[in-house]
Amino acid sequence: MNKLKLFALLLCLSFLLGCTKQAEPPKAQEAGANEAELLILAAASLNDVLQDVADAYTPPIGSPKLIFSFDSSSALKTQIEEGVPADIFISASGQLMDELNEKALLYEVKPLLKNSLALIVPETSKIELAEFRACADERVKTIALGEEGVPAGDYAREVFSSLGLWETVKAKAVFAPNVRAVLAWVEAGNADCGVVYATDARLAAVRVAASAPENSHKEIIYPAALLKRSEHIEACQAFFDYLFSAEAAEIFEEWGFTVYG
Repeated sequence: MNKLKLFALLLCLSFLLGCTKQAEPPKAQEAGANEAELLILAAASLNDVLQDVADAYTPPIGSPKLIFSFDSSSALKTQIEEGVPADIFISASGQLMDELNEKALLYEVKPLLKNSLALIVPETSKIELAEFRACADERVKTIALGEEGVPAGDYAREVFSSLGLWETVKAKAVFAPNVRAVLAWVEAGNADCGVVYATDARLAAVRVAASAPENSHKEIIYPAALLKRSEHIEACQAFFDYLFSAEAAEIFEEWGFTVYG
């Protein structure tokens, strides 16, 4: 009888403990863990204008979030060749885009924008440089340029080579990884002058000393491309088409770009 009572007591306790134990709620899914993203790689000179374009864009319902990565076009091209999961590429160099196209990495490519080159000096500079030739002046000790492979730097080399001044300028040059670094160095007074895109010159405390001579470099064209490895082709196509819309064209022009065509 005692054993029976003990068994009954243990059974009751087990039942009570089972009733008081609450089921653990399912673990909340981490916010954004499965949120799709559309990665747009773009030339550093497009940093500000593309943020405005993205703000004005109304994506289709359920579209991936737009994510931008800005750098020199050559660095971004290398990332694409190495397999970065990007969806759209906007380059400041048609040549770099052609090289990607030759490797069958692009689904569609179209020229989007045009730009021009400007010789800039710090806002407080007392050196007057009326033309690119003036960079050979002994008063100019340092010239900031994009390094080899950076489109703005390559265009600048073309200008100075056409003027027969490249070796002179090269001896004074400090090379930057992208055009925005050139702009920052000149604005900070770390270089006597530098060569950037005309659209960049509007963004800092610098003065435009001169524009590049006509026909002294290749035409500066920004092509845009859809990448074949995109996993969001419909959303990708929607934003790509918007880049070529009249609404986006107004924004590009407000920032000083010329819309191609």
